[in-house]
Amino acid sequence: MEQLTKLEKAIVIGTILNAIGEEKLEEYIELEKIEPLIETFDDMQENTTPKEKKEATTNLINKLIEDFLKEINQEEMKQSPLLKK
Repeated sequence: MEQLTKLEKAIVIGTILNAIGEEKLEEYIELEKIEPLIETFDDMQENTTPKEKKEATTNLINKLIEDFLKEINQEEMKQSPLLKK
């Protein structure tokens, strides 16, 4: 997969953390890691335009879809009896 940018990684991490929920965060992540994450996310939030966020989200989903489809195609190629000779 093409390397994710810092903003794309922040979008993924932020989305997952929001899905987990604040009350259960401690179960999944060491607390000392959360504070620097929040500080970094706050800085990025202040320095990123809505247009940049939208572009990063679009790029991210496209990268993930492309990688997923490649993986599916590779699995199908391995399993196809017609291609095995």
